[in-house]
Amino acid sequence: MFFHGIGRERQLIHVKDKTSSSRLSHLFSQGTVSARVLATDPPSRDSVRNEVIAVQAETGQTGYQDIIPNSGNDFTRGDFTVVYSVIAASDKPKLPFFSLVSFRQAARELHALGYKWAFAWIEKPKSGAKAKAKRSKKAAEEDAEVIE
Repeated sequence: MFFHGIGRERQLIHVKDKTSSSRLSHLFSQGTVSARVLATDPPSRDSVRNEVIAVQAETGQTGYQDIIPNSGNDFTRGDFTVVYSVIAASDKPKLPFFSLVSFRQAARELHALGYKWAFAWIEKPKSGAKAKAKRSKKAAEEDAEVIE
């Protein structure tokens, strides 16, 4: 399905590593599509629940399948928060300009659909003082477009 995870506080969590504007735009699209599908396609909720049950069986966790109502029950959009998480190597994370525009559009759409939304940065651990990340010219150009 579309989710990277479901939080116990009814969070629909989507995570991507910050590598390019297109990848981040895809992240924001995933969140709005998954929210729309859950709200408008009740059988998809059964698919999500079945996937959650399978993961719980593999990991020994419990209680997550009840977070998403099955297709026969009401789905209250305002009970859910779509969380966008971006993994970044910098301690001063910034979104590239067009990613920021995509994020704002996604947040507006989620609000219009009746969902809450949140954004979180996840700092990528440093791989060591001697290790230098090799960056492509395209990545350097994208970083030149970033805004705070």
